[in-house]
Amino acid sequence: MAKVRNNIFLRGLQGDLGGQFYIGTGLVSGRTNVNARIDTEKERVYSPAQLAQQQAFREAIAYGKAKRGEEIYITRADGTGKSPYNLAVADWFNRPQILEVDLTAWKGAGGDVIRLRAQDDVGVTQVAVTISDEEGAVLEAGQATDL
Repeated sequence: MAKVRNNIFLRGLQGDLGGQFYIGTGLVSGRTNVNARIDTEKERVYSPAQLAQQQAFREAIAYGKAKRGEEIYITRADGTGKSPYNLAVADWFNRPQILEVDLTAWKGAGGDVIRLRAQDDVGVTQVAVTISDEEGAVLEAGQATDL
């Protein structure tokens, strides 16, 4: 993708150029971009991996639309050149991660302490913990608390 800077002939121009290029303006950045035209062949057959990725994007877009008005995304987007919607979509793709599990204080009794360290690009709001045996039977489950 080419980026146009201070060109009086292309600034604000939008649309197809000779069937070869597409010129458009970024909604958030306001910059004029020149992209190669994409062949939108109607008979294209997608692989299962491509269909799965398309479904993932549909889910991320729905999440972004639902969450773009939340204060956390509005605050984090402020001054970045990104919209709250863009941050919410990116957050959907970057799932929270459990970085560390410390079982040293857990002796197998109900209420014993299990320490976890979790991270997310926007924020971790809750962590559910489930302890199960080898057959998958749940022995104990509950929400983690911040200590």
